[in-house]
Amino acid sequence: GNAALNIPMKPDGSLENACVTMLENVGKWMDINGQAVYGSKAWKTLGESATGTINTFYGGGVAGDISYSPQELRFTEGADGTIYAFTMAVPTAGSTLRIQSLGRISEHYCGIVQKVTLLGYGDVEFENELDALAIQVPSGISSVTSAVFAITVDATPEKLEDVIQLYEEKLGEVLPLASYNTGKPNPVKLAAFAQKIEEARALLAASEEEQAAAIVSLRTAYAIFNESGYNQGGTPDDIGMTDITLEYLVEKNNFAATEMGSRFGKPVNWTVENYSIPQKDASRGTKNGIDNYPGRNTLMMGKWGDEDATPTSTDMTNARIYRKVHLPAGHYYFGATFNAHYNLGTSYIYVASEPLATSTISSKAIAKLPMSSCSNDGRFYGITFDLDAERDVVIAFQANMQGGNANQEFRIDEVKLLYSTSADNHTQTDITKDKLLQASGFSRKAGQSTSTRYGTPRNWTVENYKIPAGGDGTRNGLDRYPGYDCLTLGVWDDRHNNTEGNLANARVYRKVNLDAGQYYFGAAYEANYQLSQAYIFAASQMLDTKDIPTQSIAFDPIADAGRDNTTFRGIYFNLDEPQDVVLGFQADLSSGAAEQEFRASKVKFLYLGAATGIDNVSSSSLSSPQQASNRIVNLSGQFVGTDLNKLAHGIYIRHNKKLVIK
Repeated sequence: GNAALNIPMKPDGSLENACVTMLENVGKWMDINGQAVYGSKAWKTLGESATGTINTFYGGGVAGDISYSPQELRFTEGADGTIYAFTMAVPTAGSTLRIQSLGRISEHYCGIVQKVTLLGYGDVEFENELDALAIQVPSGISSVTSAVFAITVDATPEKLEDVIQLYEEKLGEVLPLASYNTGKPNPVKLAAFAQKIEEARALLAASEEEQAAAIVSLRTAYAIFNESGYNQGGTPDDIGMTDITLEYLVEKNNFAATEMGSRFGKPVNWTVENYSIPQKDASRGTKNGIDNYPGRNTLMMGKWGDEDATPTSTDMTNARIYRKVHLPAGHYYFGATFNAHYNLGTSYIYVASEPLATSTISSKAIAKLPMSSCSNDGRFYGITFDLDAERDVVIAFQANMQGGNANQEFRIDEVKLLYSTSADNHTQTDITKDKLLQASGFSRKAGQSTSTRYGTPRNWTVENYKIPAGGDGTRNGLDRYPGYDCLTLGVWDDRHNNTEGNLANARVYRKVNLDAGQYYFGAAYEANYQLSQAYIFAASQMLDTKDIPTQSIAFDPIADAGRDNTTFRGIYFNLDEPQDVVLGFQADLSSGAAEQEFRASKVKFLYLGAATGIDNVSSSSLSSPQQASNRIVNLSGQFVGTDLNKLAHGIYIRHNKKLVIK
């Protein structure tokens, strides 16, 4: 027991003074809060956190590495049904502690709260809200480690009519916020939740059992909406968008700085507020938005045991780095890659009309993404948003650096701002699974081994490409090298072993029947190496590789696509009438490098709307906000690229509204 509690003894058998002090403090705390421990059991959920991630240090972690906030909670249940809520840090007197798990529409809801008692103090004021139990923390709180609230509930079964009214109130709160912007309630999913409420209302005259089941169904539907009903941010879907980072944000990476010390400084083109931490070694500079730790200037905010050095006038609850820009109406993506991402608490990437208090970003921002959901894995993480009219907006990174972990920070390596002229970018219909059956993780032909590296796809046709590879199987359209099956074509000093057809026309494709309209077909690549003549294409019939640039409906060289495994690169095309179309990948593997290949990890096939003519081109379609020098659109006003040589034959319009026939 002594070893488990880390209570060592001196050679004479006495205890270290620090251990005595610690044990005395534990004893004092247990005298007050012991009823929440003795005879208790686990409640419905372990706990909750404002960040959505419950910090645990068992299983290999170290407790000292975690700085908890008062909103980090743990629960137990007493033998009499009392629920005990432990705060993992002492809440501030006069603040409001909101326990979401006890909200009236929580999946863990177990009854109306009748009484809340702060152990060692007495009864406190509270309110049963829709989303949380709101407890007023009294000024007389005396705990120095963790406060414990005893919560008594009335477990009387609810009436369906009362529950419906609660969810209708919640629907009324959320409905005005609905949009397709990141972090906002999705209109389609919100409509689905509203439909569940209507279905429950139709059961008000049903049996008690049916009404009880309807309550459970409603609670489940809301839990699902809460989990997946808000638009997710992340990596950009840059189909049809123009990169305008330099026009509006001035720089993409290695950010210009001033007042630089040997490591820290202040950005030239970004505004920093509520964040300034002088270093003990003055030669290192002041933490003020720039960190050169990786050898290049990154946008940065963080503290590393040095928060006490912050001037007392600095309110780090609203620490922010931002730019104010004037944007035209349109559809946007703003995101960043992280060089460091450590122990972040309440923090956001967001866009708003003006800088916001961190506590109001969730409700007032035009779009927002918690930085806790990002990662320093080299990918872009960010937000999409629409502007119906030109306006000033603030694009920002912001965090409550006052509380949370004593060691926390982020470093932004690169930023990206993308633009599309259409402020309604949500009319696209994803038909990938309808027409191509799978978007990733491509299945193997029935009966084929799944343990070998190479194989044959079940849902795609492979022609002129079949290269035995010994124990790795046969190269025939699939490669499991990254741990999952990718569509592939390639040779690796083995083109002489091909046993089927002519490698000059090696292809992987699907034949689909399409209605008239506008389409996008693209892929993300896990590998892309030394390809010479290799294309993603759409055609009315099979073509020789050499004829794809001149006779296909649309094509794009795979060699130009990159290989970050997340960014889609592909082709746009119009069909004037219903017809069969071949969609696929094709390469001349008979020549060029002896080692060349691609692996497509994901495919995407979108229907973009009816095929329309030149009358639909608007002047705003013909240029980016800052007049990109070589922007090209098709006759529908859809941005299709900047290099005419990479587009299929057709009629296009350049940024200067010059008609070009290819």
